Amino acid sequence: MKHLSFLFFFISAAIFANGQSSNKFAAGVGFDALLPFNASPYGSATGVSAKFEIPLSSQWSLTLTPSYMVQKKNSSKIFDYFGPLPSDFPYKFVVLKAGVRYFINQLLYLETEAGNAHKIGAESKNTLIYSVGGGVTLAVTPHNYLDIGIRLENEPRTAFFHQNHFLNQFGSRIGYRYKF
Repeated sequence: MKHLSFLFFFISAAIFANGQSSNKFAAGVGFDALLPFNASPYGSATGVSAKFEIPLSSQWSLTLTPSYMVQKKNSSKIFDYFGPLPSDFPYKFVVLKAGVRYFINQLLYLETEAGNAHKIGAESKNTLIYSVGGGVTLAVTPHNYLDIGIRLENEPRTAFFHQNHFLNQFGSRIGYRYKF
């Protein structure tokens, strides 16, 4: 139910914002890659995402990012102190994040998002996910853009570990963006 309330709020804000702004809605698809940078039994993750931007002004946009990610197990034996890991590796996640994007100029932006990562498979679980980052949008034609971004992402994976543990990851995204 919380997810439906969150989605309803986001859609309502988007409709209001789109009516207040002469800027255009943007949507895109991309490829994501994540690499943990703290001690973790989790390895790299890859996936695909869609990104929807609803402009609030010429510089600010609301974002909604659904994605599908697959996270591998870290093959290093040094992580055995975490104990036995579940056998359903690689983990598969459906992620839904919402946030804001601030355009510094026509090319550069800063972005922050928060949302939910839902693990699918044998043990279906949810966890909070949040990120901060930036990127560049390069115009290919007046409506078509190449969107390249980097981010730091944090997932408090208490739902997935038998101990409390945060998964800190460096992320990158390269995608296609269409501005209507």
